[in-house]
Amino acid sequence: MKQRTVRMLAGLFACLLCLGLLAACSGDSEPPEAATGEPAGDSAGGTTGPEEPGYETDENGYIKDTIPDTTYGGAVLQLLCWEEARDNVAPADSGGGSDEVQEQVYLRLLRVESRLAVQLDVSTVPGNAQNRDTFLAQARLANDAGYDLICSFSLHPSVLAQEGLLYNLNNLTYPELGMPWWPESITEWEQYGGLYFIASNSAINSFNSMEVMFSNSELFANQGLSDPIDDVLAGDWTVEQMLEYVRAFDVDVDDESRRIYGLVVDDHSRMDSFYYSAGFHCTRNNSDGVAELAFTSASELQRITSYIDSLFSVFRTDAVDIARDTIELMQQHRTALMVSSLGNITRMDDTSYAPLPMPKLDASQESYMTIQNNGYDVWCIPTSAEDPELAGVVIEAIASEDYRQLAPFYFEKYMKLRYSSDEVCEQMFELVRSSVVYDFGRISQWNLDLAVEGPWRSSFYDYTLSAKYPSNSFATEVENNRTALEVRLLELLASYQRFSYQGAQSAE
Repeated sequence: MKQRTVRMLAGLFACLLCLGLLAACSGDSEPPEAATGEPAGDSAGGTTGPEEPGYETDENGYIKDTIPDTTYGGAVLQLLCWEEARDNVAPADSGGGSDEVQEQVYLRLLRVESRLAVQLDVSTVPGNAQNRDTFLAQARLANDAGYDLICSFSLHPSVLAQEGLLYNLNNLTYPELGMPWWPESITEWEQYGGLYFIASNSAINSFNSMEVMFSNSELFANQGLSDPIDDVLAGDWTVEQMLEYVRAFDVDVDDESRRIYGLVVDDHSRMDSFYYSAGFHCTRNNSDGVAELAFTSASELQRITSYIDSLFSVFRTDAVDIARDTIELMQQHRTALMVSSLGNITRMDDTSYAPLPMPKLDASQESYMTIQNNGYDVWCIPTSAEDPELAGVVIEAIASEDYRQLAPFYFEKYMKLRYSSDEVCEQMFELVRSSVVYDFGRISQWNLDLAVEGPWRSSFYDYTLSAKYPSNSFATEVENNRTALEVRLLELLASYQRFSYQGAQSAE
């Protein structure tokens, strides 16, 4: 297994990066105290500031990758990319100047190809959740198609890994997991020494998919309430505090079209963000580094069901709405809080909303935790790759370029500066970015038949007018499906163990 060069320093590294960037952005204002706005232990933090000794930095202070100054003689690599994301991954052209984001992504692609003297021959196929079978069918043809790289919607690679179709990245020199563009919690995806897919924290689709709670300070002030941003900076942004704020908006109105909601959740699927932000997981790796179901013990079931009950105490009132495609309520300034993806901030015409991390379960929780919706890019190398080492170099070069060039453009300027009303709002963007976490069971939910998401979401699914939400059935559904879930997880882990062993043998 390859060495992970700075893994022990990853948490400190993230904090230094985040605090350095916040100080740079806020002029004379102080960044939040480490104990109050501390990241969740990930290296998904800021993108500049003091860097670790021994790593070369570029002219802007960003860590440079360690890829040698080697060219590859015009080698052509076949990339299979999910069609819905192509313009943010490997666009066919610059967009003719009509889309500045696509133009920057295209320039990044040209820089990587020029630096390595390679060419990416991109094939696309529909690959979002609705096109699961289409993408998987094409990926399974990797040997016939000669694919060297796959960039896919996040939930596909775990299916391919279980079928033995992906190369173990730990047998390669690159990706180099200690680098700041690879979140530390990505190691949750590793089982039995096998890491078959990876996601960068600096890609456009990663930023766009971060699940946040947007907050409108003016609406809180109009209601005579304090600003939730202050709670976030103090480390006191908890579910209890959020519910207290939301209750204040449960008022009768004569005209429903003029109602101001305390909270709107843009689709039931985004309720997952409450589950993970409260510190619950689908799986946790045990002391041996192997995943176990994390929600089936009696104590954990009790904690989760009690949590759902506390949400129901407010969610069943008129102060809350959970419905699909409700961003217009945010655009109309009709909700004080809004759960949605960070990328939706670009649909606003003003700077009235700041993105907050989702609230903690209680004050004892040490850090904020942010998940991404499933629409982010995950990279993997099929076993059909002609030169897996070169494919790994290309993945590293793209992620490094995203971190040093594309993220400063897209996250720092296009998102953070354009949609922040002040320095404190900018700090909220940074805190969200630094708190992203990953979960093996969550990215493997198709292998596990949705795992925890099924029981959790069913508690917040509304298809009828007779009852706003169904009963709290989480514990019952888990108990009814527990054995099947345990079997599927063991089957998945057995595949990892078998293919990791085979991969280690072939790498020797």
